[in-house]
Amino acid sequence: MFLFWLLWIVVVIGGFYMGIGYALQMYLGGFEISLLLNTLIYLGCAFFGLPKFLKLIFKR
Repeated sequence: MFLFWLLWIVVVIGGFYMGIGYALQMYLGGFEISLLLNTLIYLGCAFFGLPKFLKLIFKR
């Protein structure tokens, strides 16, 4: 069960961290398509994993 927690914590927290970091870098340094795609991928993974993580937390 600990591995499920660890998986979804890494996906959600890491996705938001990296996605917001790439978005901030794009805001400060100018638009680049690679930064936009990385932002979309990381935030997409975070938003995909968020309901599964919340379901795991409130299941008990």
